[in-house]
Amino acid sequence: SIPDKDDKCPYIKGNKEYQGCPPPKIDGQIILTEETKEPAANVKVYLIKQNCEKQDSTLTNTNGYFKFEIKDTSQIYFIKVDETENIAKGKARFFMAKNDTIVRVSKNLPCNKFVFTHLPYEKYSFNDLKRDGFLHISGNFLIIGNTTEALKNTRIIIRNMAGDIIDTVTTNELGSFTFRYLDHEQNYLITFVESDVRLPAGTKIILTNKNGKEIKSFIYTPHAPFKYELLSYDKITLKELTVEDEELNISIRAYLKDTHLKAFKNIKIIATDEENPIQEIKTDSTGLFTVNNMQFKKGISFIIPSEQTDSVIKKTNIILITDSKNRVIKRLVRGLGGEFKIKLLDLEKTTLAQYQINDPWLNVLKLKNQNSADTIKIREKINYALNAYKPDAAGIRILDKVVQIMKDNPKLVMTISSHTDSRGNDKNNLQLSKKRAKITYDYIISKGTGSDRLYYIGYGETKLLNQCRNNIKCTEEQHAENRRTEFDIRIEKK
Repeated sequence: SIPDKDDKCPYIKGNKEYQGCPPPKIDGQIILTEETKEPAANVKVYLIKQNCEKQDSTLTNTNGYFKFEIKDTSQIYFIKVDETENIAKGKARFFMAKNDTIVRVSKNLPCNKFVFTHLPYEKYSFNDLKRDGFLHISGNFLIIGNTTEALKNTRIIIRNMAGDIIDTVTTNELGSFTFRYLDHEQNYLITFVESDVRLPAGTKIILTNKNGKEIKSFIYTPHAPFKYELLSYDKITLKELTVEDEELNISIRAYLKDTHLKAFKNIKIIATDEENPIQEIKTDSTGLFTVNNMQFKKGISFIIPSEQTDSVIKKTNIILITDSKNRVIKRLVRGLGGEFKIKLLDLEKTTLAQYQINDPWLNVLKLKNQNSADTIKIREKINYALNAYKPDAAGIRILDKVVQIMKDNPKLVMTISSHTDSRGNDKNNLQLSKKRAKITYDYIISKGTGSDRLYYIGYGETKLLNQCRNNIKCTEEQHAENRRTEFDIRIEKK
């Protein structure tokens, strides 16, 4: 690694001391919850090696503080909280703090529970603050009235049954939220931040999965907040809410700083998927750069090219990536080609990243205040009973989302097209698709959208997406791909 000018005692692997520096130590404060910073007082902790072999033990003081002196600096050590302590019963994790800043979240390893990994904590180290589970869940909170509206910009909290706050996220414009890296075997409690909800008493709110299927409904009562238990044995509900990586979008808010935490301004950053540039970003006057609703792909990297207008960055070999609290998340060293590079995988488990379901209607929201001539096509799976043309409850919620977006952006113009599969009579399918398109059109107009902004057409089975034409044997899933409603959306030209 490249030492910085302000490093006082840079320990070198294999050396017990360096230039008269005192023996290195691992120390910190064990706390119970991230929010309250309540210390874990008088708790036994162990110093262990990577192979889980115990090396030493001590008790935390009344402030949760512990300290171990290290004899072999070539080793990477872990710290373990004794899981037999009364205070550990029912807990999912502990937190470690240094200088009033959370620097670690405990992990559960095959050989040990409540382990803080990769210590000593260095000045420029990866801020390992996320969980280590493999369960990702996503849903939507919706307000039920004359139409269904999103419960947007509301903080959602997930806790374990011991009351520990596991994560807090904010619903987006469509009422969507996502929690990642939960534990399959853990039970959870989902609640709102009460001060974010400004609704009259008696308002009905529902929780749906990503497809609009209702999971839970309740009547809002101020000062009696909503609580939803997500239980590990309820496999059906977990399956309904579970999402995979490829279904998610990622948003990032991070800062580029020098080693003195001074901002790098107006710096160009290129997001690439290993071969092709995806997006070009620039930092603002505070060093902030943002990535909004980028589809999550594990091969994405962010490149800070060597050619920059900023003369300061041309002379530096080290860039720090920090969060809004100036916590150092990643230390970048200039590569042989002159550029700085960071992989998305190095950021996606940190506090910099937020996730939401990859909903195509988010792209429509981006059209607001634009005068683009581009058309966005969205395909929705709206379910109908056989030979029926009225959508089910989940389909109505999709249409209510369309209503909300049309209301929020009066410049939008939309064409609705309905499609059937090839089963049944061609002529009947054409008429059925026209009825489905017309009832969609009528519903959106009935909720306040002007008819001059809406058009509809039924195509029957004339625009199949696959090979499943008449007399071709196909699976139910293949036929289902062709049964769809499409929305072509554009900005109205003035």
